[in-house]
Amino acid sequence: HLDRTRFEPILYVGSRRGDLLDEVPLDVPVHSFWEAYLRTWPSYLHRLFRTVSYARWRHLAQLLADERIDLVYDRTFLASLDAAEATSRRPTRRLSACVADPDTEARLHFRGRVDSGLRRLAQVYGSATRVLANSNGLRQRLVDRLCLKPEQVAVVY
Repeated sequence: HLDRTRFEPILYVGSRRGDLLDEVPLDVPVHSFWEAYLRTWPSYLHRLFRTVSYARWRHLAQLLADERIDLVYDRTFLASLDAAEATSRRPTRRLSACVADPDTEARLHFRGRVDSGLRRLAQVYGSATRVLANSNGLRQRLVDRLCLKPEQVAVVY
C-alpha cells in the first residue's frame, strides 16, 4: 500500500517460497538469495565452511548498490541481522521493526546465552537509523535493556 509515486518497493527474501508470496503485488520485484546463489561453486564452499550468512550479507549489500536502494525496512530479528550486516558493507538508512521482548529474542536466537544475545541485539538495533516498537512497553524495554537512545526508538502500534 505504499504510494508508488514516492516509493519503488523491492522485496528481498532468503528463498522464494511461502504462503504469503502470492500476496506480493505484481509490480514489486522479489529478489531471492538462494535462487541466485544455489548451485554456484561458491555456494558449495560456503555451505562446507558454514559461512553462508556472509555470502548472504554480501549478496544483499550488492543488491543495495545495484538497485541504489535508499532505505531498508526489516521486520524480524533475523532480517534485521542480515540488513545490519549488509548496510555496514553498503551504507543505507534502515528502519528496524522490533516486535518481541529482547530477552525472549536473545533466548530464542542465541541458545539461552542471554547476555551475549542482548549485546548482539544492541549492536543490530543500535545500527538502525530508527527502531520501531509496537508498544510503549517494548520501546522502554529496548531503551533499558539494549541501551538504545530514546530518540532512536519510535512506537508504531
